[in-house]
Amino acid sequence: MVMIWDILWNSEFCEGDREQSAHQGQAQRRQRRGRATDNRERSGSCPAVQASVACACGFGFLAIFSGRPPLQYVFVGNNLVSVNDAKNRSIMRQMMRRSVSNAALDEAAKRRRASAGNVDVDKCRRIAVEIGEGAAPEGTIDYPPSQITLLPKFRLDEIIAGRVLQRGSFGTIREIRSIVSVESGSDDDDDEPDQQFAQDKKLLAESLLLEGSKDVRYAIKSLEVESLDENSLIRGMVDLARETDALSSYSHAHIIKIWAIGSSGKFTPDYFVVIDRLYDSLEERIITTWAKKKSIEATSFVDKVMNWRSGKVDVLMKEKLRCAHDIATALEYLHEHKVVFRNLKPSKCSFNIRGDIVLSDMGLSRDTRNASKVTDETFKLTGNTGSLRFMAPEVALNKPYGFSADIYSFGLTLWQMLKTEVPFHTITGRTTFVNLVVKKGARPKVEESWGGPLVDLVKSCWHSDLTKRPTATQCVSTLRQELNKLAKGKNKPGLSPQGSLLTIISQDLSDSDGLLGAA
Repeated sequence: MVMIWDILWNSEFCEGDREQSAHQGQAQRRQRRGRATDNRERSGSCPAVQASVACACGFGFLAIFSGRPPLQYVFVGNNLVSVNDAKNRSIMRQMMRRSVSNAALDEAAKRRRASAGNVDVDKCRRIAVEIGEGAAPEGTIDYPPSQITLLPKFRLDEIIAGRVLQRGSFGTIREIRSIVSVESGSDDDDDEPDQQFAQDKKLLAESLLLEGSKDVRYAIKSLEVESLDENSLIRGMVDLARETDALSSYSHAHIIKIWAIGSSGKFTPDYFVVIDRLYDSLEERIITTWAKKKSIEATSFVDKVMNWRSGKVDVLMKEKLRCAHDIATALEYLHEHKVVFRNLKPSKCSFNIRGDIVLSDMGLSRDTRNASKVTDETFKLTGNTGSLRFMAPEVALNKPYGFSADIYSFGLTLWQMLKTEVPFHTITGRTTFVNLVVKKGARPKVEESWGGPLVDLVKSCWHSDLTKRPTATQCVSTLRQELNKLAKGKNKPGLSPQGSLLTIISQDLSDSDGLLGAA
């Protein structure tokens, strides 16, 4: 009998992972939605308005959310199985957020509100303040308050929110449609701070839309208060406050930017932050753009040979390396400031309105300055943090770790960018994954046509020995060199020396999804 935990885990390698497997196309998703509809009709027990999810992770099972409490059932084959365990329901909720329309999510939120009962908001706020401003947990950053006080403040009624862009465990991110009732500030010349804030608010309102288009620059992140129980509301207020502290302390072109905060103050239910409005994620770009370009540009052996003969600059490779370089510079910046990102993967990197890639979720980042040091390179930090698919072995095994854990994740992210496939997608089951990847060091197969420097970089990044991984600065240097080679038309990946015609022929004959041995 297949355990429900294994089935659920296959769809999502760890808590909070909302990633969608890259090897599934739109036609497959439409086919699964059709099967989900048929299953709803056959079951007869699920109201038509309740959400049915065809999980987009390529493991061949359907999830249906129904009844009271919500998220109560899951289809395993043709059997509708009850899921009562709280942890499993949490995972199912994350799966639903990834796949279901906003209308279905709103319906689910209404049912959660009905079952949440009365929530003592004042009590939750007091506890959140004690947690957030009391004894700092491991690795929490002591942020300079001056950074936060420089941000303009809006009332909630000044922000007109639009469609939901993303739902998280405690709140939502919505597109900002308009900013209204922006105050002009005080006429008193002595009140310069208020005048500056008023000018900043007016500038944000005027720059909301990209000139000459309807694209929006900003989004609002707030708590979904009415759908949270007391524990979730407390955690949500603390997390949003800490994220405010973190984002207001970072200043880098490839880290998401915070523009304003709610006037109600941190640790309040109505608190919110105004951040960059992000468009497609790196994960989505790999699936919808890069994978298709790769198949069009070199779908046959003849295409590969013609590209080799022409010496044509690989535009797609240049785009990939530029994105990888920018991500590496963001990691370099964080590591220089003693911060571990801890959750790097394609779904945590997104593109803003300018087309720049940014690290988009700083919720799990931690400053090591307040952490207990174990060695020169490792600290005592919480294990099993992030997504297991991209998690460094030492993190998965609850061992001390440091900045090199981000480099491991970067190596797998870079592999997915180059290969345009999800790493380890052929491995099913948490136990199997831990045994093969975490303990025995299995890694995805690299392509020699990428060129020696890139192959060496990927392999060194995911090395099982954390002391043998490169630093973020070294990653930036290697990627910059490869970009310069592409710009000059020399030693292009796929051409020479590893990209010779012989390599192209052998690669075409042996292109497979195998795993390598220990790193």
